[in-house]
Amino acid sequence: MSATAYILGHAPDELRRLDEQSAILRPATLGMLADCGLRPGMRVLDAGCGAGEVSLLLAEVVGPAGAVTAVDRAPEALEKGRDRAALRGVDNVEFREDDVATMTAEEPFDAVIGRMFLMHQPDPAGALAHLAGLARPGAVVAFGEIVLLPEILAVPARPLLARVVSTIDQALMLAGVHTRMGVGLRDAFARAGLPAADIRIVPLPSCGEEPAYIRWAVENLRTLLPVLEPLGVATPDEVAIETLPERLAAEAAAAGGVAMPCMLGTAWTRLAG
Repeated sequence: MSATAYILGHAPDELRRLDEQSAILRPATLGMLADCGLRPGMRVLDAGCGAGEVSLLLAEVVGPAGAVTAVDRAPEALEKGRDRAALRGVDNVEFREDDVATMTAEEPFDAVIGRMFLMHQPDPAGALAHLAGLARPGAVVAFGEIVLLPEILAVPARPLLARVVSTIDQALMLAGVHTRMGVGLRDAFARAGLPAADIRIVPLPSCGEEPAYIRWAVENLRTLLPVLEPLGVATPDEVAIETLPERLAAEAAAAGGVAMPCMLGTAWTRLAG
């Protein structure tokens, strides 16, 4: 079963957006890697690696005695990953163009890791079952997936941010993306026939005028602009993307406080020995 097309694309602006998103997700991702028992010397598959941010984190954890196979279907993203690895002097990562949902492996992996991969799969449990089949008995399987909240949590309220997040959520869901995948991981692991997963839900709060979250909201919406009207979600005039950064920044400055538009759900297990 092949994966569906990645709706957000792989243009340079989207790759930059993913870099900023990775910075927001980095602490929670490091927590997942520590929790799941990844250790030096392991051979690891990074499923749906994109531009390689998680791949390079994995390379640090497994060290020079270990190896990371980073797989994605997008040559543009893989090329950026290779450049990034070369710039950092990382030589234990192989970036491979393949369809993760149907790929094979010559040798079984010690761990299968992914972040924000299953949410884009038409059958997340089926994808998990396939990937687990590429791992040896006793291997680690760990995934981190986003949870877009249907109503953001914010004190004081931020109605503009709430509308932006709702628009992003609606567009992604209509395009077939599982925007609650982070809270569906335990069920997906069970339906894939894997041992019961340990679960952690990590809040991703935006405090005050934090610019990273404003850019995250704006650039997600900008990437989705071409599909918003065809999907019946919003028109370009309703979005007014050119003034959106300033309007969100002004709202955040006036509100202060904390807003939480999303969380990262993580799940990990060990295959039967």
